[in-house]
Amino acid sequence: MQKKIVATKDMAGRKIEYILSGDMALSGSIIKKLKMSNGILLNGECVHVNKKITEGDELVLVFPSETRGTIMPENIPIEILYEDEDILAVNKPPMMITHPVKGHYSNTLANAVMFYLKVQTAFHVITRLDKETSGVVLIAKNVIDAKALNEAMKKGEIQKEYIAVTEGVPKEKCGIIDAPIARAEGIRRAVSSEGKPAVTKYETKEQWESGALLHLTPLNGRTHQIRVHLAHMGTPIYGDWLYGGDNNGRVRLHCLKIGFRHPSKDENVIIEAPIPEDITLLIK
Repeated sequence: MQKKIVATKDMAGRKIEYILSGDMALSGSIIKKLKMSNGILLNGECVHVNKKITEGDELVLVFPSETRGTIMPENIPIEILYEDEDILAVNKPPMMITHPVKGHYSNTLANAVMFYLKVQTAFHVITRLDKETSGVVLIAKNVIDAKALNEAMKKGEIQKEYIAVTEGVPKEKCGIIDAPIARAEGIRRAVSSEGKPAVTKYETKEQWESGALLHLTPLNGRTHQIRVHLAHMGTPIYGDWLYGGDNNGRVRLHCLKIGFRHPSKDENVIIEAPIPEDITLLIK
């Protein structure tokens, strides 16, 4: 993978080393790998990090391959929602694991992405989804944009909007669920005063006698946050047997939209995934 930077006026007259360690906040080990692999190119020529640059220069960083032994490319169809030289966003189908885990090393989204990218290099999944949850997954193609996007995640600067079909109708059409979440038995999570802060906004878009369609915005990224919060409110997600719903196929939760500031282009990006059929069929 490679990263292209066009030198700005503020970068002019500064050494590449300071730009890499300062502006891009690359670690010493990454800079060392770039130097050892001749992966620092200025206007098409390999240069030393002591080289000073001028405004308009094109700096290209070619990252050495990082073989992912546990992620094998597999020809699995994926729906691309957005792509440029730095970022990829795909529509993860339900019942697909995002990344290989112990005992499940194939048929994951990561296997499919590895095949799509056609190279055995590291990529970075920024927004993971549970196996049963469908929708937008954001991926960085290089370590620089991965670091920037992960920092944005920590600061709450990446907005995610979900939709869910609930069993039962919320008493209030819209509101905020502010309830800390802690580990429970096994993979379960639960609302607990000893848990970490978790806040979810919700709005009822449609409702019928036995359920509703909600739009939800989690302000934190706790494991199973939306599932736990809706169960806590007395309206578990349709199909979410783990949190009190009936066992009706998969959990009907979908990441509809992700919005963020592009770390390289410095522009707002909004990516949306179409609503899957197993959710639209439930909307009365």
